Amino acid sequence: MRGLFSNRSSLVGAAAAALIGVAALAAASLALLQKAYRQSFHAAAAMRVVETGRAMAARLAQQAKTADLSGFGRLAHGLAEAEPSLYYVSVTENGAILYHEQMPSSARPDSAPVRIGRASVVDGEATVPVLTFTARTPPGDGPARSVQVAVRRDRVEREEAEAAGALGVMFRVALGTMTAAFLLSVLLVVWVFRRELSRQRRRRVEEHLALAGALADGIMHDLRNPLSALGLDVQMIEREAGRGREAHPERLVELAVRARRAVERLDLIMGEFLFVSQPDGRVAEPVDLSACLRDSLDLLGPRFERLDVTLAIDLPAAPLWIQGYAVSLKRAFVNLLVNAEQASPRGGVVSVRAARDGQTCMVEISDQGRGIPQAERKRVFEMFVTQRPGGLGLGLSLAKSAIESCGGRVEIADAPGGGAKFALRFPLNDCN
Repeated sequence: MRGLFSNRSSLVGAAAAALIGVAALAAASLALLQKAYRQSFHAAAAMRVVETGRAMAARLAQQAKTADLSGFGRLAHGLAEAEPSLYYVSVTENGAILYHEQMPSSARPDSAPVRIGRASVVDGEATVPVLTFTARTPPGDGPARSVQVAVRRDRVEREEAEAAGALGVMFRVALGTMTAAFLLSVLLVVWVFRRELSRQRRRRVEEHLALAGALADGIMHDLRNPLSALGLDVQMIEREAGRGREAHPERLVELAVRARRAVERLDLIMGEFLFVSQPDGRVAEPVDLSACLRDSLDLLGPRFERLDVTLAIDLPAAPLWIQGYAVSLKRAFVNLLVNAEQASPRGGVVSVRAARDGQTCMVEISDQGRGIPQAERKRVFEMFVTQRPGGLGLGLSLAKSAIESCGGRVEIADAPGGGAKFALRFPLNDCN
């Protein structure tokens, strides 16, 4: 559970870091976007002020062409009411000031060019920065005059501030929305993490219960074969002993030895299942694959004989040493042999072959049954999957686990004469 919690914690940490990174990136993007928009608003505001100044200067220059400037003042005051940023209006002729009026405050004719400048006007104790727009009267019969309009430069700031204020509101709304989404995401991650921990705890309990059930079924399954063999041997001993003086002592000894081996195998199977609770306590050791096969075949010999199934055995005389667990391998071979016997018809043949193949050794167990379709060959190794009515579906699953625990692998192919062939391969251990 500690490893699970560590893995889940690191997963949540990575998710939180990703969320923080996304939030930081989004905030930086919003800040850059706000800065870019501010610059754009500043440029647009300045352009609007410039256009306003141009228009006012050009309009006033048209009016200043006339000799009488009385109507000029009314125009200037009208412009001041329409444009509060108009600071002063001045008309000069040959350097002499004909009209100058300072006032609190725009249609631009395209006639006279307008010069734009900057100036600072002292107004009492304050200095007012202004933008000046100077236009000359159109050429004609009247005197050449110039009209200068001054607009407060804070007009640009006011223009910009209005747009910036709207942008600020949008920025704060976006930031608030993003923060709320981030907090909701964090809460969601924490909730998912806690739910996964709770689900994992329940799953572990369910797995323990399932393992306990599978272990009980496996014990029953593996004990069934040696118990059956033991029962047959005891029956044969009873039958042979009942013949009285005609009984063959050597036959009784043979049956008694086989019965003793069956009892020993039962004890080994029980010991093997005790390792399930502490699987790390097992230590792999050199195992003779041929000897394991012979012991399994001796155990099942009476069963095959009673069911009229012939064993065709081809084992090498030399040992085939591998690194593994003898009891597990014997259990695997017994399960595979019983599976082959159950698939074979009465009077059929089960072939068992083992040989060295380079740096590996191979074991083949073939039957003469109906075979296993290609689509079902992976599923037959799953627990509780069986094609035999009344079967538990544990034999092949336990056999595969035992083979893989010894570094081997098992595959299913078609037998040459029909039926199924289980091909096993193990890495050799030549240190013996």
